[in-house]
Amino acid sequence: MSLHGESYERRLVWRHRMGQGFEWLCRLATFGALAMLFVLLASIITTTFSPGRGKGAVQVSLTAGDTEGTSTPALFRVSNVLGGRFEFKDDPKKKITEFSAADVQADRVLFDHDGRRGNPVFDLTVSHGESQTSYTKIGPGNYPSGIAVPDAHSPPPAKNWGWLTWAFLTNFNSYDPLEAGIVAGLWGSVWLIGLTGLMAVPLGVGAAVYLEEYSKPTPLTKLIQLNIANLAGVPSIVYGILGFTVFSRMFGLFDREKTVMSLKLFWFNSIDIPLPLGPVVLSGACTLTLLSLPVIIISSQEALRSVPASLRHAAYALGATKWQTIWHQVLPASLPGILTGVILSLSRAIGEAAPLAVIGVAAQLSYTPGRITGVGDVVQHPDKLIRAPFDRFTALPIQVYSWINEAATNFEHVAAAGILVLLATLLTMNGTAIFIRQRFQQKIRW
Repeated sequence: MSLHGESYERRLVWRHRMGQGFEWLCRLATFGALAMLFVLLASIITTTFSPGRGKGAVQVSLTAGDTEGTSTPALFRVSNVLGGRFEFKDDPKKKITEFSAADVQADRVLFDHDGRRGNPVFDLTVSHGESQTSYTKIGPGNYPSGIAVPDAHSPPPAKNWGWLTWAFLTNFNSYDPLEAGIVAGLWGSVWLIGLTGLMAVPLGVGAAVYLEEYSKPTPLTKLIQLNIANLAGVPSIVYGILGFTVFSRMFGLFDREKTVMSLKLFWFNSIDIPLPLGPVVLSGACTLTLLSLPVIIISSQEALRSVPASLRHAAYALGATKWQTIWHQVLPASLPGILTGVILSLSRAIGEAAPLAVIGVAAQLSYTPGRITGVGDVVQHPDKLIRAPFDRFTALPIQVYSWINEAATNFEHVAAAGILVLLATLLTMNGTAIFIRQRFQQKIRW
């Protein structure tokens, strides 16, 4: 007999089984989330590299039906044609609704696909002598048996090698999906997230250092902490409304008369700054800075709290001042945690479309901020670097959103290619930050 009794042993076994069940539940949740992400990514990749629905004329032939006991029909009349139009080869601009089987056999009949459907569908009336037979919704999988009818083949593929091509990365946006590109959105997002990082990281880390290292636990400090925690959960569109009012329109102070302020810095040419700013790069960056600050401040405070107090005491014992202790000991030790918060906040900012749409960012734009498309532009015209923050722009999320809402065919493939470019940009940015974080983690010796 057990020392604790049989009931204790049964409870012990039950607790072990509950622990195993909880472990398997966590595994299922993890594998389920990974499976959903894999399916989503696979769907995006498949859509990106599928050929799409092409346009153009293809040869019309007759279906190989069972024609025993019947002769080839003499005349075809088509109506309610979906997906394109029938036309003669010698007069391709003219739509036809009537042609003979001899015309088809002589390869004189074409079907011009409009790219809206994968396969055409049409109603057909077959006339042979005085007899007529009508068929509805003729198309692949619905050909009548026992008689040969026109077969308008599938359209040619729009793009054989997918939509993520070099032309897509170097072209500007277009209303034609075959010509649409993402270079304006790519450069706009680079400028946007660069300026956002330059403003959000120093402000966020500085606020966290003050609140955690210098401020005293007064009612005002507690109120500020509470508001920061609440702002971290505010929807992004609210920040868009704030950015539109403060940065884009500047509280309506310049609505009556458009003001242009000239600014000259060092050896650069004078720069004209419109007031109010409007939907320029600086307005978008300031809006995303407000969006990113709460997450950066909270994560930086947690990173600063994780530094052992003994590290500060040792620095004070060696005669270091408070500022020297923070700069040389606390900040390097907490930098990996701070960078984690920066990565999370900027990753959210680069994919936001709602705030940018509220401040009026355009989706169709035929130039990049500052008209900079390469290093050569900066070398030849360095003043473009100063002009770019005050220039209109578009961004990757805005372009993807506009493509998804397009009614024209094949824009879903363009949107999928844009999503892959956005993911690649995000992974590149995060990979760089993670590499820097790992380097600093290796230097920590406590």
